Amino acid sequence: MIKQLNQQEKNGKHFEDMIDDYIYFYRLKEDLKQDIKDNGLRIECMTGNGYTTEKDNKSVERIVNVNAEMLKILHDLQLKSPEEGGNNGLL
Repeated sequence: MIKQLNQQEKNGKHFEDMIDDYIYFYRLKEDLKQDIKDNGLRIECMTGNGYTTEKDNKSVERIVNVNAEMLKILHDLQLKSPEEGGNNGLL
């Protein structure tokens, strides 16, 4: 991603911050994926009355939102998705 920015002559703190945000969202997405893998699409929880019930795992909804933010950052920076490689292809 940094190489792509340099090729476009986009330098400065603003662009670095956006790359940092992308990396943060990438790591968050991986955590959300792990939560879904560990707990499934639905989770058991206790109601206020003391009964056990199932509800949607909020990580499913959140991962969609995180992915949308990641795509928005790429679009705003006019970058292509990182290629697989060192540092998970992020740098």
